[in-house]
Amino acid sequence: MFSKKTIFFMLLALVMCFGFMFACTKEGPTDDMQADFQMQKDEYIQSVQNKLDEYNMKIDELKAEVEGLEGDAKAELQTKIDTLQAKVDEINSKAEEVKSATADVWDQLKSEMDTLITEIESLF
Repeated sequence: MFSKKTIFFMLLALVMCFGFMFACTKEGPTDDMQADFQMQKDEYIQSVQNKLDEYNMKIDELKAEVEGLEGDAKAELQTKIDTLQAKVDEINSKAEEVKSATADVWDQLKSEMDTLITEIESLF
């Protein structure tokens, strides 16, 4: 009825169809991709937290320094402290967004966080 060659190609076509259907029904990233993304995100969040700890220590040093000043020097340093503290608060808020970020918004939120970190580092 059918030659061996015809049967072979029919089976090959059938296998390819099932493979295509399987590939099309698979949704979302693989577990490995998800784990890699989560690890990358956790490492980034930890690096941000380390920087926040450093910034808070520097702000505490400035607060101690401002206590010994008077007049315009004190006012200027206090303004700087207030500006730095506001930026730290902004970074903390953005860090909360980053913690719950999904892969589709990760690059945007990471970019925004990197910008905030660059801004605060220029203030010190």
